[in-house]
Amino acid sequence: MRRLAFASVSLLALAVAPAAAQQPGPNLPAPPRAPSREVVAHTVIVGRGTALLAFELADGRGVQIALRNGQFRINGELVEGVGGAAKGGVAFGEAWRGLLGTLGEVEPAAALKAAREWRVTSGLSPEERAVKARIDAALAGLTRGEAVPLLPLPGLASASEGREEAADGWNVELGLGEQLGGVFGILLSLAGMGVGFSVFGRRYLDTVADTLRNAPGRAFATGLLAQLFFFPVLVLLLIGLALTIIGLVVIPFLILAYSLGAVLCLVLGMLGAAHALGESYARRRMAGGSATPVPSNLANVLRGLAMIGAFWVIAVLFGWIPLAGWVVKVLAGLVTWFVLTAGGGAVVMSRFGVRDTFAGRAAPTLTDEYLWATPVGTNPIRTVKRPGVEK
Repeated sequence: MRRLAFASVSLLALAVAPAAAQQPGPNLPAPPRAPSREVVAHTVIVGRGTALLAFELADGRGVQIALRNGQFRINGELVEGVGGAAKGGVAFGEAWRGLLGTLGEVEPAAALKAAREWRVTSGLSPEERAVKARIDAALAGLTRGEAVPLLPLPGLASASEGREEAADGWNVELGLGEQLGGVFGILLSLAGMGVGFSVFGRRYLDTVADTLRNAPGRAFATGLLAQLFFFPVLVLLLIGLALTIIGLVVIPFLILAYSLGAVLCLVLGMLGAAHALGESYARRRMAGGSATPVPSNLANVLRGLAMIGAFWVIAVLFGWIPLAGWVVKVLAGLVTWFVLTAGGGAVVMSRFGVRDTFAGRAAPTLTDEYLWATPVGTNPIRTVKRPGVEK
């Protein structure tokens, strides 16, 4: 009987023990959960200076791989290569951009798969191989997940902010070649417009240049006043037109014409200022005894544009220096503003090159060469003594 009771108690204890083991005590903490590495969304940002790929995990954390200014960063940390900070070469960087160009419209699972299978066909340097190994290691622990609306990642701006950041930054995001390309592109555009004005609007260009050369101080003051009153005059015109029904119809055309006039004023002012600079330089050389031929209008414009563009080329080349680069940029900006202000004032003073009142074109005085004429023969005058008058 005692043996039967002891067996029953033993069986009951064995049955209750597993259930008790499954229920943690009130004071015992639950076992920690492993962090989830499930990818739920991805972000792709490709700009002129940035190529970024980010995966968002289910636990709210993120994995970010970015190429900025030729350098790769993983989760904000600069990737170190064999020789220090690893910079991706041209082929390696273009391959990364090409990969990201195909991942913008795909699901996170497909994007993760393509990123894992990404290979560079051309030969890689040791630093580039180190970067590629770090990228593969960062993607190795990620798993596929369902696509959900992308949430902002810690330390990662939104897609629109990232694109703005990629487009901004004179020295941060753009490389030296891109900056020089932008400067020369603007100069070539202005040179092309200078060719058009030199061929089809030479009279107007000459008048603006002569006005600026003859009265530079008055032209600068006029341009400064034009900048100050540009928007107030537009507002007054719009208010005046809004008082009538016909004026309401004319308002869109007024805004368009006002904007086009402002753009034409700036372009003609810049070209006129460049013409004045180039012509002044040529005159100084000829006054110094240089036996150079008289330059044409187009040559003067191109020479003046080269003078103005030289400031921006210097700003690009030395912009990376902390203090001196900032000073050179400010100087280039001030020179450009001064040229545009004075040139625009000359355009206003000359009524877009129509009036030459301030151009200093006085009528030439007539010399004896122009007054000379062939003498006409006349009969000699004979004096006659009046009768009754004694000498």
